[in-house]
Amino acid sequence: MTNKILMHSGNISIRDISTEFCYSEKHIRRLFLQYVGVSPKNFSRIVRVNYALRLLQNNASKLIDTAAQAGFFDQPHFNHDFRMICGLSPKEYMQNMSLFYNDAFKM
Repeated sequence: MTNKILMHSGNISIRDISTEFCYSEKHIRRLFLQYVGVSPKNFSRIVRVNYALRLLQNNASKLIDTAAQAGFFDQPHFNHDFRMICGLSPKEYMQNMSLFYNDAFKM
């Protein structure tokens, strides 16, 4: 089930997973909490934000484009989930990332 979410970069519903694996949505939530430690919704969020991070690192395009490409409904949802998982806003991340990559002393 986790592989299915990873294959879709976090953009698959629990209902679709439920249908494919012939388990109820409630049972899938129980399995995720037991074996992964988070709900399938939170796991999908983590996967989506991780995908967005890779997009930002490879192509520093506009944040709105990255949010759409990563499958977020809109910019505020992207900002909220990004901050929840990374602890800072996407804009702050981009500023810190550019400082890191432009550091002359890094090896």
